[in-house]
Amino acid sequence: MDRRCGQLWRQATEPEQKQYLVPVRQLSAAPVLDGKLDEWPTGGLQLDGKLAGPKSVTDGDQDCSARIQLGWDQTGWWLAADVTDDRLVGPAPGEDLWTVDSVELWLGQEHWGFAPNGEKVEIACWSNPAMAAGCRAASQATATGWRLEAFVPWSSIIA
Repeated sequence: MDRRCGQLWRQATEPEQKQYLVPVRQLSAAPVLDGKLDEWPTGGLQLDGKLAGPKSVTDGDQDCSARIQLGWDQTGWWLAADVTDDRLVGPAPGEDLWTVDSVELWLGQEHWGFAPNGEKVEIACWSNPAMAAGCRAASQATATGWRLEAFVPWSSIIA
């Protein structure tokens, strides 16, 4: 209540966001981190360009869509992404990974980013930078975009 004018002010409510149940399967063997996705079965969750941001940021599904899969084993979390992207834009020195082509992974309150950058993948954990230690990833260019495989070890996740 604003005492100056007797007006009750309320915060605007944000529109409800879609929620997805993503199947996470236990892996019988650790994938080879090479960006090829050979060890991953077909299927996964298909994400369209609308999830990436406003239309001004992406130019439809050919610019930003992906099929993702998650898995776990006794060593940690595994992520596979087959990304459709008409032009791969990697990070420049000092540039935030979330501003370029990347895949973000949320596990609870923790937030990682994986951005292909030439021969390597830049990795960050924004919620706790120390949690990027031990994470590994590989990517590979394709005719329609790029593929990413990433690993987050249990030892990097603070419970």
